[in-house]
Amino acid sequence: MAWRYEIDKYISDPRADSTEDILEWWKRHECIFPNLAAMAKDFLATPASSAPVERQFSRAALSLTKTRNRLGDNSVRSLLCLKSWMANEDIKDLF
Repeated sequence: MAWRYEIDKYISDPRADSTEDILEWWKRHECIFPNLAAMAKDFLATPASSAPVERQFSRAALSLTKTRNRLGDNSVRSLLCLKSWMANEDIKDLF
């Protein structure tokens, strides 16, 4: 239920200024939205090593089958991101 509260609060809060650095915004609001901030960092940050990239290529290979070979870039990105989040034990109850 903490997730639902966090999402509801995020949706009802005023939007960040469009000129503001979004990573800085998430850093400042991490104590209010800890789970969403972690997801935002995953989505917005560049990995420091190639290991996460290799893991993503492996996940992509398992996700892009013959029947899914026409998925667009955004769909593939969204699918891989959701799979990664669903693997997180802390948020499995959302899915």
